[in-house]
Amino acid sequence: MTVLLIEHDLDMVFELADTVTVMHLGRHLETGTPEEVRASGEVQSAYLGTTEATS
Repeated sequence: MTVLLIEHDLDMVFELADTVTVMHLGRHLETGTPEEVRASGEVQSAYLGTTEATS
């Protein structure tokens, strides 16, 4: 069975889904297992921001 779930609570999505596709601003970022998506630098940057030192 395939279910399309649009949700921003990623912890809930990671619990429910076997495969996750992440989009940001209408652009595909990553598709994979919850573990793969969670580890993706591109997903982390898009949703958590980047940590750059400021001087």
